[in-house]
Amino acid sequence: MKSIKIVSCLLICILISGCNSSKTKSQAEQKNDYIEQITTLTEKIVELSNENAKLTEELSNEELDSTVTGECTFTRTYNVVDIMKYQTGDNESKFIILDQFQTVEPFIVNLKNDQAAILTKGDNFEFSFSGEKKYHKSEYTNLFKNFKLDNIKATDKIGLDQVQESCR
Repeated sequence: MKSIKIVSCLLICILISGCNSSKTKSQAEQKNDYIEQITTLTEKIVELSNENAKLTEELSNEELDSTVTGECTFTRTYNVVDIMKYQTGDNESKFIILDQFQTVEPFIVNLKNDQAAILTKGDNFEFSFSGEKKYHKSEYTNLFKNFKLDNIKATDKIGLDQVQESCR
């Protein structure tokens, strides 16, 4: 009888400890699942925040400033990195790769053949623009789309001596 009580007690202890370890394992798995979900959501939040910041910056660059009115003229100096031999559909223009002093990367513009004929690879040129002040936040390629290109002239100015005016 004593041995049956001991065996019964041992079985009950084993069952209880087995049930608890099963619950513990289940809780550990749930904890890991929660950690994975939190990590995934955190990564998604960071990704969306970065995308939001990028889109906000792009919007502020492209947004028309309705409070600014009138016309402006200005000049910017660019280095001609390359005159592409790409055949355009209209045969009346050429793609030019330009670089501005102290900018991050070059950009491509499409100029009429007569404008492109003035340019030589590796030299600096002053580009004079005119247009509406509401586009004053335009940069790079959009500058050439939003403003009229009035004049292009060669310059020997380098570095900080280059003309980099803003729309005024």
